[in-house]
Amino acid sequence: MQLVAGIVQLLILQQWALLTGRANPLNAVKPLCANVSDCNNNLTVIMTQIKLKIKQMHTEAKDLFHTYVDENFSDNMNVSNLCSPDSIDFPKFNVSNTSEKEKMVELYKIFQYMTAAIANITQDQMNLNPQKKILHSQLNTSKAEITAVISNLSCILCRRYQITEVDVHYGIRFPTNTFSKKKTGCKVLKKYKHFLSQASEMASDWSEEVEYTQDRINKHQG
Repeated sequence: MQLVAGIVQLLILQQWALLTGRANPLNAVKPLCANVSDCNNNLTVIMTQIKLKIKQMHTEAKDLFHTYVDENFSDNMNVSNLCSPDSIDFPKFNVSNTSEKEKMVELYKIFQYMTAAIANITQDQMNLNPQKKILHSQLNTSKAEITAVISNLSCILCRRYQITEVDVHYGIRFPTNTFSKKKTGCKVLKKYKHFLSQASEMASDWSEEVEYTQDRINKHQG
């Protein structure tokens, strides 16, 4: 069975993330197309994997958000106000009126943003709530899944659209105050949950039967 694009080369990185929960330093980020030679030649398979993973992550993000709230705030707190994501500088995501190429770029930017954000949230929670192993596990799982999706999106951007660079915004600075850290993490996770709801709905419209241009080229070259 042929492995999904980009997954093999990320196994070590994912294990590292699971052990440390720390964000990668920005200067360690590899060029977008650094591992393009490892991509699955069947871009339709990659698109299907992205679609299925986003839908799975949407369900998991709802559970993660509720676990985070339960472990960080008491029942008498107004979580709706505390976790309002309006002040979060989150990358834009246009569900409609954009081309597939633009959507892939926007997805890539958001998942790169969330890689750093989830790592920061995980590090804070391991310090603030060291005994909350279920929450830590959910955060680590999210980061590993985001990393895998980024790998597949890189393959689509490089192989199908010949995009070699994407400007990435790595997000807000997390505060030093304990309660402010908890609020910031909650805001980010709530915004992320909303984004995945939109992305999952958009992905449902992708046709699994579409044979992309690059697939046809590869078949003729094979």
